[in-house]
Amino acid sequence: MKTNLPFNFPMITHVPFDNCILGILQNYPDTFDWIYSNFINVYMNKRNGADYFFPKFLWNICPFIDTYTLPFIFVKNNFTNYTDFLESCLKDGFYVYSILNMRPIHKYKTQIDDDHNPIITNIDTLSRTVQMYDFFYNGIYTMYECSYDEMNESFRSLPQCKGFNIEDYLNNYTEIILLKYNAQQKYTFNSDNFKKSIKDFLNCTNLLSKYDSCLVLENNDKDSFFWGIECWKNILQSPMVRRHFSLLLAHSKMWEYRYQYFSEKEYLNNSDYIESIISDLSNTAKIALNLYLKESMRKNKVGDYNFERIFPLLKECEALEYKICEYFLSHL
Repeated sequence: MKTNLPFNFPMITHVPFDNCILGILQNYPDTFDWIYSNFINVYMNKRNGADYFFPKFLWNICPFIDTYTLPFIFVKNNFTNYTDFLESCLKDGFYVYSILNMRPIHKYKTQIDDDHNPIITNIDTLSRTVQMYDFFYNGIYTMYECSYDEMNESFRSLPQCKGFNIEDYLNNYTEIILLKYNAQQKYTFNSDNFKKSIKDFLNCTNLLSKYDSCLVLENNDKDSFFWGIECWKNILQSPMVRRHFSLLLAHSKMWEYRYQYFSEKEYLNNSDYIESIISDLSNTAKIALNLYLKESMRKNKVGDYNFERIFPLLKECEALEYKICEYFLSHL
């Protein structure tokens, strides 16, 4: 028997939990007001390079997603195999976002015990396969159907992962997250709330300090971030530059989708001017990324590079985005 929960390839990709929520919500047009009212602000950790849309786990503030967390011990004590647990969850309409050991799953193409977070959407008890989405080999986000054997071994061998705390596996720590679409909820676009988010972005507001309850994990490090539009000029100051480009490219791409949707809904009038600015932002960001990759390869090969050539492009991205934000603020 097949259990198929609807999941569309997300319009933007950056980290697994953002991809999860978009992959679910994109199936339901009633959620689009919420989608395009979010995915605005971004932040980057100055120390370790981690970066996210704010808040980090958007499903915690999404009215259309009900979330439930379960400790590993519950699955371990109540199900013979992890796939038995998955069959039960998916049958009841729950997507499963779980940490797994990548090594037993062939699509990851790694021999190292290390963990990651796929979203599990479908299961077939006849072919004994599980459908999952994640960043697999070479960091490409895609779908993979793994066997029951792969999935069960991936869960069973989690304690072998580097840095994994065995007590997290055995005791009551919430590592398995169940997501369910709530069709009863409603959301209506609010221009004042949307403008406030844009202003926070332009003002580089430290939202961890302003809304401490939104993010617990980073609170002890809450002054160690670049926020909002300042991320463009600080992108090269981190050990994870490639990842930052991924975030800001996704952020730029979202302006294209947002403008198209707002125009269709007549929240915003059509404008060749702003459409051109948004297109320029995405194209300039891509050029900057490609130049960074080219210079990085050159550095690895001959030890010579010129990242200075990238700074004018990043400055241009910042200026273009400022124009976009000002346009939305003045025309909504």
